[in-house]
Amino acid sequence: MLLIIATRQGGAPINTGFGRRIVFTSLVLALLVWLTIVPGAAGAEAVPVRISSFEISTVDGKSVKDAPLMAGAMYKVQLTIEVGPGIKDKGLLKTGLAISGDRYWTLNGKYSGIDTATWRPGQAELSFEAIEGIVQLQLQGMVPPDFVTADLPNGGQLHTARPISLVRLSLGSGNVLDDRSQEVIDTAIEKYRSTLAAKAAMVDKTTADPRYVDFVTAVMTKAKAEAASGYTEQATEVLQAIPNSDWISPQGSTTLQWILAGVFLLAALFLAFLLMRARADASFVRQQADEQAKKLELLAAKASRTGDTALSNEITRVRQDLEEVGGR
Repeated sequence: MLLIIATRQGGAPINTGFGRRIVFTSLVLALLVWLTIVPGAAGAEAVPVRISSFEISTVDGKSVKDAPLMAGAMYKVQLTIEVGPGIKDKGLLKTGLAISGDRYWTLNGKYSGIDTATWRPGQAELSFEAIEGIVQLQLQGMVPPDFVTADLPNGGQLHTARPISLVRLSLGSGNVLDDRSQEVIDTAIEKYRSTLAAKAAMVDKTTADPRYVDFVTAVMTKAKAEAASGYTEQATEVLQAIPNSDWISPQGSTTLQWILAGVFLLAALFLAFLLMRARADASFVRQQADEQAKKLELLAAKASRTGDTALSNEITRVRQDLEEVGGR
């Protein structure tokens, strides 16, 4: 059809602008027809296995969306997985939660890729045959109580928020398809964040003397640096030392302002000292974590050579956790 349109009656090509426009329009129409006949021809390659729905809730059914999870708390995850046709591989699900009871996974309904007579729902990693269909699962587990803390040589603790992998979906070949993670905090971090938000709101609304506000802001900045280094409890204590009322007005006493300046200066110096100590202790923790991670890497290699894949995977998981603590 295009050749007929593109030639004259005598067989010579049309060499006019009008003829070229006809050819171009015909090509566009032909392409549109082809796309209609072959759905998805211009779309991205479909993911063979994907998580189509994912909902987190507390054990009593309260929905958890974008809010951080709490260390030591238990959660349920309802997820639906869609498996496409023609996949010659296994599917793997893995969670970073700790086990609660005797199982992680519960299959809702039936799925031919999971044999409930032989599967191991009490393992953090669940393997299934990637047979076309819909898989509906419930995952229940606990965020490890010490997930965001690290012990220091002096008996103190660092508290650092970090994400936990709730569900990682991959193929047996090692290709990771999806990883649903959520931030984890603990009560110390939660208290620090609420205290910081309250003090920041006071600064935004205050009509106090600007020099007084500058002192408060400087203390808050130091507190943030402390919290970023893991000294969350100390940062909270310093923030709580900022008065909740009776801030100096622009007409306040100059002498009183100097007294307050001295108090806040001492607080700032104290915070600077804590920050230096935090960096030294945190460096010690990272060094220890790196050394242990290297030892576990050797153990994982030995376990792999013996054919114990489950042990090798578990050692690798622990090593990865240590590397995260070490900041690698």
